[in-house]
Amino acid sequence: SSYINYFEGFQGGSVLFAAPLNENITYGLFAQYLGNSSITRTLVDDQGEYLGTAGTFGANDFIFGVAGGYYIHEFLNVGAALKFVYESIDDYSASAAVIDLAIMHQTVNEKLRVGVALRNLGQQITYYTSAKYDEKLPTQVTIGFNYLLTEKFNANLDLTKPFENDLSGKIGLEYEVHPLFSLRTGFNTRADDWRMGGDYDFLSGISAGFGFRHKQYELNYAISSYGDLGMVNQLSLKYSF
Repeated sequence: SSYINYFEGFQGGSVLFAAPLNENITYGLFAQYLGNSSITRTLVDDQGEYLGTAGTFGANDFIFGVAGGYYIHEFLNVGAALKFVYESIDDYSASAAVIDLAIMHQTVNEKLRVGVALRNLGQQITYYTSAKYDEKLPTQVTIGFNYLLTEKFNANLDLTKPFENDLSGKIGLEYEVHPLFSLRTGFNTRADDWRMGGDYDFLSGISAGFGFRHKQYELNYAISSYGDLGMVNQLSLKYSF
């Protein structure tokens, strides 16, 4: 399970359960949420002039799904997830059914693993308006690389290309200080999107965190900077049965 404290009162989290079906197949169930029920309603006239405020409204995103992974060979694993997405803002809502597909390859270099994921392929089910305007799904392709620099130090690189947006990348580093404790840091190349000319622009895109493991328990914490927009905190807890 995880919890995220986002901007402007938005909060969210996720719950995931995964278990082996047999020696080759693993299945999972998951749910995600992000929302805010107290957004101030701003009023404007037909010319766009500010008229004040009038109460509050909510905006929420829900995702429910099932997933499965199949072990083909020590060098190859494949997976898929079927998701139902529901979004609402004020009195309007829309929904969609989508699928994610992924493949993981252990290269001949035992230190390097490569993964490819195609996310959010699907069909809109319900619409925000009676006009049934198609709000294009955020389909994207991600290629990820994990490289074991040393026995205790590994690096990750993710390259993501949304169909309707520009390429972006994330790099992350993890160092195992102790078998029970690891330190992490990273950078998101979308940092320019969050720079507003303020005093904290230089921190945009930087993240840091740690992981703590004890027996079947694992606790992870991360803090990410969005420059002058603020910091985002994320906490997750994992238990292995």
